[in-house]
Amino acid sequence: MIFDQLNDLIFDKSVKCMSNVDHETDYSQYMINRWTSMYSDEMANIINNTVNWLYPIFETKLDHYNFLHCVLPQAKRKRINYVKKIKPDPPDKDDDNPHDVEMLARNLQLSQREVQQMLDMS
Repeated sequence: MIFDQLNDLIFDKSVKCMSNVDHETDYSQYMINRWTSMYSDEMANIINNTVNWLYPIFETKLDHYNFLHCVLPQAKRKRINYVKKIKPDPPDKDDDNPHDVEMLARNLQLSQREVQQMLDMS
C-alpha cells in the first residue's frame, strides 16, 4: 500500500489514491517522508525544508498527503534504493596491538602472556 501512495505522490500526479478514508489507516507520514527523501537530493531538500518543518500544522494524515501531492514535483520513474545505516565491523580480538599488550604488562606489572590471556577472556 505504501508503494501505491509513493507512486501517486512522486510519479502519477493525476490520480489521488487517498480519496477513500479507509486508506488513511495504512498511511504512515514518517515512512512516506523517508522514502520520498531517498528518491533524490532535491526531494530530500523539499521534505526537510517544508514537510518536516511544517509537521505541526497537519491535523490529519489526509492533510499531509494533500500537501505532499501539491508540493512535490512529478518525477521520472526510477527505482528508489533504500538507504540503510552501515554498521561498523566489530574489532577482531586477534588485532590487539603488541605495543598495547607490552604497555599494559608494564603498567600492571604482569607478563605479556598473562595480559594476552586476560584480553582473550574478555
